[in-house]
Amino acid sequence: MTATPSPGPVRRAGLVLLPFAVVGLAVWALVDFGRFRKPPPAAPAGTTTAPAPAPGAPDIASVASRMLGSGAMRGLLQTAQRRAMEQEFGGILDELAFTSDQHARFVDLLMESQSAVMDASLQRLTGKLNDEENAQLQRRIDAANESTLARSEAFFQKEFPGDSTKFAAFRRHSLLGPDRVEVAALQQRFAAAGRALAPKQERDLADVLHEVRAGVVPALDPEDLSLLVLSAETLAPRIKDQQRIDTLLRTKAAAVLDPAQLEILAAYQADRLKALQVIVDAAPKSPAK
Repeated sequence: MTATPSPGPVRRAGLVLLPFAVVGLAVWALVDFGRFRKPPPAAPAGTTTAPAPAPGAPDIASVASRMLGSGAMRGLLQTAQRRAMEQEFGGILDELAFTSDQHARFVDLLMESQSAVMDASLQRLTGKLNDEENAQLQRRIDAANESTLARSEAFFQKEFPGDSTKFAAFRRHSLLGPDRVEVAALQQRFAAAGRALAPKQERDLADVLHEVRAGVVPALDPEDLSLLVLSAETLAPRIKDQQRIDTLLRTKAAAVLDPAQLEILAAYQADRLKALQVIVDAAPKSPAK
């Protein structure tokens, strides 16, 4: 199975775990899109054939609403989320010499807050919330992430007293998480073409990607409530951001990748832009004012 290109994280201070954009893609991966697509639009007056809906474009709001109302599907998403958490943090916890008991308890801690983030993210995806409700939702998400950061630091202090380096290493690993996820997806492309990244290339490319993204994606303005509404209008600028990221990344990655790998990177980026456009096309449109 080919990995879906990541649309990239929304950067906020603190711990980067599973941003709602990734949760949205996970929703798509867990459901049969055909059951949740919008019905074909009615035929225009004077015609008998209705325009065909965009092929393969799921109705995000409908999917999210059904997910919120389905205990079974929510359970599947939580299982997928825990698996992703284990994959993301399992390696670094081993490097930090966690026992199996410490590992299990720490992942439980991360899952507690991320379950709340998942619920809030699904509510946003329904497109049914007004500006104030979206603002409240964002405050809940921010509070959950801040709580996770504080509880994580307290966990490290209790389990490894006097050693601040372990938490610093974990936090750095967390902040680079979305970048490693994308590099892992790229690695599949490279490997399929016989140009697999060496371990040092993987690390260096994640560092370059993190640097490029941090310099392009602006910090979110907490006072701008329009940014909290998942709509075609608020998502469309992400495509321009991604195009800038892609151009800079190809330039900087030339110091890490060989020419053949750079060509594979460019093809991956083109696929990602197509995936982003599908997300924008499927997102609800903001009501006319």
